[in-house]
Amino acid sequence: MKSDETEPRQPGVAPTAPNPVQPPPAGRAEGPSGPSTLVDASGRTDVTKALMGQATYRSLGEQRLSPAEERFERARRTTGLWLAPLVAAVFLALPLDMAPSQQTLAGILLGVIVLWVTEPVPIPVGGLIGVAAIVVFGVVPPDDALSPFGSPTIFMFIGAFILAQAMLKHGVARRFAFFVLSLPGVGRSTFRLIVAFGVITCLLSAFVSNTTTVAMLLPTALGLLTVIAKMLQDRGMVAPGFDPARLRVGAALVLMLAYGAGVGGLLTASAAVVVPIIIPIAAAAQVDPFVPALAATFAASFGFMLPVSTPQNAIAYGSGVVPITTMIRSGFTFDVIGALLIILGLPLMVALTGIGG
Repeated sequence: MKSDETEPRQPGVAPTAPNPVQPPPAGRAEGPSGPSTLVDASGRTDVTKALMGQATYRSLGEQRLSPAEERFERARRTTGLWLAPLVAAVFLALPLDMAPSQQTLAGILLGVIVLWVTEPVPIPVGGLIGVAAIVVFGVVPPDDALSPFGSPTIFMFIGAFILAQAMLKHGVARRFAFFVLSLPGVGRSTFRLIVAFGVITCLLSAFVSNTTTVAMLLPTALGLLTVIAKMLQDRGMVAPGFDPARLRVGAALVLMLAYGAGVGGLLTASAAVVVPIIIPIAAAAQVDPFVPALAATFAASFGFMLPVSTPQNAIAYGSGVVPITTMIRSGFTFDVIGALLIILGLPLMVALTGIGG
């Protein structure tokens, strides 16, 4: 039988109480794999600061991951270190009837895609590795390789992210978010909210460019995520030190923003990369290159899996709330649907219009 008496103590020494669970100190909360989100003195996540401080690439120690997730991420990133150069080398060794520079460009592109998917290095670094490779292997001179970095689209991206951060900091995005939530029937469920946001995006993209639409609405999407995250926090539906960037509704909102704007467009930045590769391949196969190039253009419009597929995807990924694995998983289904539409619809369009004949 256990005694109810406390342990004897020395005179002048305060009794010790059972060690309660203390909230994490102000700073960055500790997750299973290390610090992840900003928290206040009470241990609650500061949602606004956490979302403003998100980066597109975080090391394993900067994420809140379960042991299984950490093992998967570690294996994925390690695999990319050897798989990317292997894929590029195998393609370069294939006996294809292509100009050497074209085959080299295609091989480098495949290697960079592997880097983007597996993320052994941040995606921007992977892209720069590709730029350096096409110069080193003599595909293009340095000036031609670096000139796209002066594109107005790049500065539009920069402006969009600056605007988004400013609107978050000063509460403007929150006001827009409340307006969207106040629309009849929208605030009743997250599904209706996501659908309504997609409809708004599609309507706007019918009158202005897709990239501009996403740049304009990104702050509102982040504002909606902020409101939802704070609501979940106030109702005790999330852990005190949770990471708002990992909420599924946030990824769904931002992806809907990119997909809704992307469906309405046909020319994208990726078409400019893919079409020059498709045309010589078709010519080498003695096929009229017009139809394959047209298919590649349509396919580029249905590029949902990678940040570099479309400018809209790049902006969505740059928000920091859409991990590359989430973008790949969600985009795969839409890519399959797009491929089926192209395979079934393009021959019919060619037959009806007589183009490429």
